[in-house]
Amino acid sequence: DICPLKKLVQLKEKYFYRLVVDESFSFGTLGGTGRGVTEHCGVDISMVEIIMLSMESTLASVGGTCVGSEQIIDHQRLSGVGYCFSASAPPFLSVAACTGLQVMEENPNLLVSLNQKAEYLHKALSSCKGLQVVSQKGSPLLHMRITDPTCCDKLEVYAEIVEKCLHEGLVISTTPHSGLDSTVPHITLRMNVTVLLGDKHMDSVAQILQKAVHKVVG
Repeated sequence: DICPLKKLVQLKEKYFYRLVVDESFSFGTLGGTGRGVTEHCGVDISMVEIIMLSMESTLASVGGTCVGSEQIIDHQRLSGVGYCFSASAPPFLSVAACTGLQVMEENPNLLVSLNQKAEYLHKALSSCKGLQVVSQKGSPLLHMRITDPTCCDKLEVYAEIVEKCLHEGLVISTTPHSGLDSTVPHITLRMNVTVLLGDKHMDSVAQILQKAVHKVVG
């Protein structure tokens, strides 16, 4: 789900805590210009103390970045001195991320196309018998649950579906969870939408997944 950011901001102001938002999957995919969940929800960026994101998704690079108020970033610089010369991004990765930003700024139609494809695949997968798409419409990160109550929480069933899809040339994954998680979300099948997918590709995805679910679940 896309987080209810406005409600989180209200809770933050009520209970006086700092809000940290991970935009690794929302940056470049949500909002009118791809600025992420803050833009999507109409929340001013100054209302979020720390925004962090991985550069491995939309920006096609490696590493991460963090955005915050001057006070927060000054504290990061002070506390992170020991890592500056051992964990900083190599120049070529920084250039790759900057190039990704430039491509996004110069081609706003990419975001429009991505949103259309996300809705198309959401609709195609919603027609698969035995599966329920639990992601919100418009999200390029799609999660699906098995509807059969006898096996909807069995990881081995999801793993078998993933394996059968892989044999057909479709790469999907299950959602990994740590044994340290205090609250473990439901197991899901997960896939991402990209702007390179055509309608025929997405129809094929739905067909392969439907076939795999039928073989495993019945």
